[in-house]
This record gives sequence, C-alpha cells and structure tokens, in this order.
Amino acid sequence: MNRSTWLTLSLGLALIGGTGAFLAWSNTHQKLGRPGIRTTAIPGSPRLELYLPPQVADFKSELVATDTNLLLFMPPDSSFAQRIYTAPDGWQAAAGLVLMGTDRSTIHKPQFCLVGHGYTLDDANSTATTIRMTRPQPYDLPVMKLLTTREAAGPDGQKATRRGVYIYWFVADGRLTASHDARMWEMGWQLLKTGVLQRWAYITYFAECPPGYELETYRRLEHLIQVSVPEYQLVPGAQVAGRSTAQAALH
Repeated sequence: MNRSTWLTLSLGLALIGGTGAFLAWSNTHQKLGRPGIRTTAIPGSPRLELYLPPQVADFKSELVATDTNLLLFMPPDSSFAQRIYTAPDGWQAAAGLVLMGTDRSTIHKPQFCLVGHGYTLDDANSTATTIRMTRPQPYDLPVMKLLTTREAAGPDGQKATRRGVYIYWFVADGRLTASHDARMWEMGWQLLKTGVLQRWAYITYFAECPPGYELETYRRLEHLIQVSVPEYQLVPGAQVAGRSTAQAALH
C-alpha cells in the first residue's frame, strides 16, 4: 500500500472516528429546545399533547386518532395531532402536526410520505411562497405548496382524477422556515454551537378537489391557515407593514 493510499485511509478513519465521537458527545450533552407550538404534558408519557383548535371562524372540526402503527414505528418521544376541518358548505381540509423529540428522524422530507401514500407530485407547480398573517402581528408566513394527483373511485364506482393542494412549513422556538434542507442545516449548526437540539414541528394543511379547482382550494386553505395558526403557533415571523399582499397563484 503506497503513501497516498495510507493517507486517504487514515483521513477516512479520522473522519469516521471524529463523527462518532461528536455524535456520542451530542447524545449525552445536548439539551432539547422548546417547541414553537402549544403543547401539554401527558402524565407518564414521553409524548406531548399537541393543540389544534376545535373550532375557528366558521369551521368545525373532528379530531383524528393517531394511527397505532405510526406510534409504534416512530420514536417514542415524537408527538402527533390531526384534525379534519369542515366549512358550512361541506368543504373539508386536514391539518396535521408532527413534533420531534430527541430523535431527528421523526421529521423527513414530506414528498417521501406523499409518494408513499399513492400521490403523484406535480413538480412544475410546487413552489415556495408566503401567506400574509394578521395575528399576533402582520407577517409573512413562509410555506411550501405542492400539487398532487391521484386516481380515486367516485360515487359511481368509476375512477376519477383527484387533485390535491398540500401546504407545509416548519417551526421551532423562535424559528420559521419552509425549507427542509435549511431546517436540517440550522438544527446541526445550533447543536454544534450551543448544545441545544432545536425541537422542530412540521405543520401541514391538505385538501383535495376536482381538476381545475386548485386555485380556489389554495385560497380556502390559505384562509383556514390565517384563522387557525395563531391559535397554536407560538412563533410569528418578522412584522411587516400593510394588511395584505398578493399571493402566488397556482397554474
């Protein structure tokens, strides 16, 4: 084995050893940050109860029980909540919360789950945008919006195309982002710099519609977000002037 090979091997072993030492150190010295959403302790459980408002504006809701298999599969200190909101005209949308604990694998790229559940993603119309919030102060909430497609059986049993509008973002104590990569980078940097593991929450809103109604569905989701998020999200963005801004349209 020549000198160059030895140097490469030694460097590789040093990097592996250094990474292992850092992970071991972080697991014993890290402190878990505060969540950026409303939570309540569950006696005798490492999980937290996550709050989604039962009723906002003219929306009523129904709490959806967390799937038992999900609880078995996910880290034991991860927490979940989901509600189905219904408008007076029967329009429905799902809102969901996932809160990580000490295991960073709780939250991963949302696209993986959507594809795994049978949805096709329309990458051309998947974009980062903002939603103007008015409470507790005017600010622009960064979100990622995805368009989905699936084939589903209609009332007559025939298959029909269903479009979906999926909106998500992430929040931790004092931090908001719609970028999974930015969240991962900041989480690692904060852990290295301060020893605090940011406790990120992943927030989602989703509704389906017939083809051609994507923009209307987005607007309705936008309104639901504006009236419901201030009830449970503890972190606003930087205050901005003005009451409203035009949002990016779906095409």
